[in-house]
Amino acid sequence: MTSAIPASIKPDNFATVVALDLNLVEHTIDQLNIQLSGLLQTMASGRVAAGYSAVLGQQAFEQVSEAIRATNQVRGHVVSAHRGLERNAQRLNVTYAGPLEDKGDGPERPPVTGRAGDQMIPSFGAA
Repeated sequence: MTSAIPASIKPDNFATVVALDLNLVEHTIDQLNIQLSGLLQTMASGRVAAGYSAVLGQQAFEQVSEAIRATNQVRGHVVSAHRGLERNAQRLNVTYAGPLEDKGDGPERPPVTGRAGDQMIPSFGAA
């Protein structure tokens, strides 16, 4: 995450900083889901390989499964926040100068909200 926002920041720089933090959070949640899913796979395949009964570790298996469900709920809330922030940026005519990820909104790339050619280097000190 970025450090504290300075007392004075350009709106476009602020939008970029928020977008970068949001993107980091989304990727972190996905990584958590990958790790949790891997844990379930390890638990299941290890149990079978060790010859243990399915009864052994069932509660832990359910708890990790619940953690995945809860993580997916968090992911949904973050995605909803992302959409809301996009709408606010459009309404305020604020631009984001950074890389875009395909949101699957259609056959074309999502509309660019930043200016063409801008670099993703938010500069708090620049006037």
